[in-house]
Amino acid sequence: MTSSTGAGNSSMSAGLMLRRPCRQAKTRYEREESDKNIELVEWMMEEWDEGTCVGTTGESMSEQNTITALYGEDHDRLDELFKTFQTSKRSDFSKAKEAFKEFTVGLQRHIVWEEELLFPIWEEKTGMVEDGPTPMMRHEHGQIKQLLDAIHRKVESQDLNSDQEEQSLLNLLGSHNRKEEKALYPAIDNVTSAEERATVFSNMKSIPEDQYNACCSGH
Repeated sequence: MTSSTGAGNSSMSAGLMLRRPCRQAKTRYEREESDKNIELVEWMMEEWDEGTCVGTTGESMSEQNTITALYGEDHDRLDELFKTFQTSKRSDFSKAKEAFKEFTVGLQRHIVWEEELLFPIWEEKTGMVEDGPTPMMRHEHGQIKQLLDAIHRKVESQDLNSDQEEQSLLNLLGSHNRKEEKALYPAIDNVTSAEERATVFSNMKSIPEDQYNACCSGH
């Protein structure tokens, strides 16, 4: 589950200085609202495949109060848990199982955060509901859950032959996380105020556990 936040975050401690502004994002404030939305979603769709554009911000933001930093950090944490599962499953299955349980619960919680908190605020701010990036993200979340469940069933039965499913999950998450970290998260930071982001962070703590911890309850 390749994440793209590690080295980048260390260089942004003084503020979120996103280095290469995209032409589309840079000019969107100069357009009518409908044109801005079209321009931004075109930018996202083009740049997601390249992984080269990180967007621009409309205000000075400290690293700690951005969606990009906090959600990227959670990606990194989940990366490490899945790595522990993979490296331990043939030598210490108990350790691997616990790492996978924590990974699964954490990933499902992350998805709930996005679908219930981030995506709605993005759709409200931009008007991009059916024609924006969030339908694609929700579709990929469904694919992620299917692969996660396939691995979970094998872990539950102590079947170690899940390498193929694990690689498929890593490939999907690598692409998915890059889209979020390089495009969607910075774009959400760009259209929200510090107060709105603080509300998101507060609401993350109040999501009921039964919305994300069901998969691994049988471990």
